[in-house]
Amino acid sequence: MNNRLVNIALYILIAAGIFGLVFYFASPAALTRDDAEMQDAPGTISVSLTIDRTLPKETHEVAAGTSALFFLTAEAREHSISIAVKEYAGMGKLVEGIGDLANGTDGKYWHYYVNGALAPVGAAAYVLKEGDAIEWRFHEPDESL
Repeated sequence: MNNRLVNIALYILIAAGIFGLVFYFASPAALTRDDAEMQDAPGTISVSLTIDRTLPKETHEVAAGTSALFFLTAEAREHSISIAVKEYAGMGKLVEGIGDLANGTDGKYWHYYVNGALAPVGAAAYVLKEGDAIEWRFHEPDESL
């Protein structure tokens, strides 16, 4: 009887661990402390988002201090669009795929633009401003440079 209780407890712990891992890795992009802290800024701003071949332009109210990456992942989750994000040491996070389009497909990669210009910093570092129009475009790198 005592052995059976130990086995049951062990199975429960293993199941809880697996559930925790699945929950963590199932999110489009795990939040970093910086992303979470940005969401605490007071007030809201109006910004738009367009995703090439995936999502037409939509305007939303978001919390002041929201990063472009957090905005993308939140909207992707809202619309059931998959997002692949990878963190690179010393460089930060890079969007490697949106929907069915992954970086490297036919020599094309995801780039994001702010108000029509190629963004000067990574999406996790860019803090949205009132009226920003964020566009994610899938194209060859030299088309935008």
